[in-house]
Amino acid sequence: MSNYLVGPDKKNLFGRRSTWDFDQAIEASSDGDVIEIEAGFDPFNGQNNQSIVITKSITIQGHVENRENEHIYTNTIDGIVVKDGATVTLQNICIQKNTDKSNAITVRMGSTVIAEDVYLIGRL
Repeated sequence: MSNYLVGPDKKNLFGRRSTWDFDQAIEASSDGDVIEIEAGFDPFNGQNNQSIVITKSITIQGHVENRENEHIYTNTIDGIVVKDGATVTLQNICIQKNTDKSNAITVRMGSTVIAEDVYLIGRL
């Protein structure tokens, strides 16, 4: 099981990136891996209303901050599609679909989504 940290492009002393791009982390991951998104980082800026398609059994973790009795989700995904029998666990993340009459989460072909502290926002 591997962990992938998704965040801004920070280079270390040797010029190597210390975080992953979200798409690259999805591509490199295998069943059972965890993709963690740094608190406050928006890896989906520029998603152009396209849902992210996942075909692997992975966990995607965001972060939640508690401020003055409010639950603040610091990471948002613009829609997700899980298919091909994958089981995806979503933790501490907001799924928001900004397109009219679109699903924030779509589950197809014998797949499963497990949601732990997930906030869904959709438009009618």
